[in-house]
Amino acid sequence: MVSISQALGSVARGIGRGIHDSYRLGGKTMIVAPAIVALVVVPEFVQHIVEITMGMFDSRATAHVLAQSPLRWDFGYVKLAGFLLAMIFTARLWAMDGSVSRAVRIAPLALGLIILSIAVFMFVGFGIQIAGRAIGPRAEALALIVSGMLQLMVIVWVVGQVIEDHTVTLWGSLTSYVPTAGVMAILLFAAFAPSQALHGLDHKLAMEQPRAIVWALMTFDALVVGLLAALVGSAMFVGYRLRPTWRGWSDKLRPAREYPRSSGSARV
Repeated sequence: MVSISQALGSVARGIGRGIHDSYRLGGKTMIVAPAIVALVVVPEFVQHIVEITMGMFDSRATAHVLAQSPLRWDFGYVKLAGFLLAMIFTARLWAMDGSVSRAVRIAPLALGLIILSIAVFMFVGFGIQIAGRAIGPRAEALALIVSGMLQLMVIVWVVGQVIEDHTVTLWGSLTSYVPTAGVMAILLFAAFAPSQALHGLDHKLAMEQPRAIVWALMTFDALVVGLLAALVGSAMFVGYRLRPTWRGWSDKLRPAREYPRSSGSARV
């Protein structure tokens, strides 16, 4: 019989390996798949060109005024779309033997259904929050927790659709694979938080600096955002590959090739 300490140790080791693999693959993506990373790096840099030209970094007061500029957000929406695609293609990259051509070769209808699924479940989550808010403060807090848990559980199924592995059903993501959702949430946070903090720091450091320094920082910042997308996409793949259930997971992480996929095996 497995003791609580042994179980917690297995969980800690599994999560530690997951974070390590997320960063290893995210960093590797920057080298082996620059075309995928460019999907977000290029629009991010173009948005920075617009921001610098508008004088957004001239002063904090100007930055506050221009932050909601329609022109800035026109480029921002393109950047967000590029970020989503870069995440999806990175997850597919490592599920498909590191092949860039296979990763980006996804049917438009399939990609549309994936994006639609994400939008639908986000809409459902927001609906739960709005319903809770209408009832009262306590219900709103409970609704926020339920909404967050629901979206985390569903993301396991969504990632399966992204990498063309249909072994986890939608019902399975809401039942057997709830622990996977928890692990994936930790990996996503570990992948997102440091790079996002660096992204915010770049903008603060650029404020009221000479143009040459602003250009250097914003060029670096575009690469940081590309790394952020690569790390998050890699964390999605790694979390899905680990796939713990309520029965636990093996203390020794199985090779990636042992995880079934509809279109072949994944090797890392």
